[in-house]
Amino acid sequence: EGAIEGRIVYLSFPYETIYPYQNRLDVISRIYDYFDSASPVNDEIAIVPDKFELYQNYPNPFNPSTIISFDLPAASDISLTIYNVLGEKVKELVNGQLNPGLHKVDWNASGFASGMYIYRLNAKSDNGHTYIIQKKMMYLK
Repeated sequence: EGAIEGRIVYLSFPYETIYPYQNRLDVISRIYDYFDSASPVNDEIAIVPDKFELYQNYPNPFNPSTIISFDLPAASDISLTIYNVLGEKVKELVNGQLNPGLHKVDWNASGFASGMYIYRLNAKSDNGHTYIIQKKMMYLK
C-alpha cells in the first residue's frame, strides 16, 4: 500500500552461514546497492562477537598459504600455534594481547613438509577462563 515502488529479494540459504564474516557484509552491501539505497553497512562498524570462535582455515587443503580466522568477544591474551601430527610445535603465528573482534592471520607454509597440521587458539579472557580450540588443516605441495 506504499507510494514508492519496491523490490523483494529472496535468499535461499542461511545468511548466518556465510563465512568469513566480511563476506556477510559484502552480501548485504550488494543487496542495498540493488535497491539503490544508502547502505548502513561499512567496514568501520566494529561488531563484537559473542563467543570465542576458531574458524576452519581457507583454503583447505592449501598450497602454500592459508588464512586462519578467529573471533574474540573481549580483549584477550592469545596464542595461535601450528603443530605437526606428532604434536610438535612448528610455528607460533600470534602471541600477545588482541582486541575484541574478527582477526585473520595468513600462514605461508613454504619450507614446511606436506601433510596434516593442527592449529590451536589458546585464549585467556579477563574473567580468568582459558579457551582452547583447535582444528586440522592439510598442506599439499
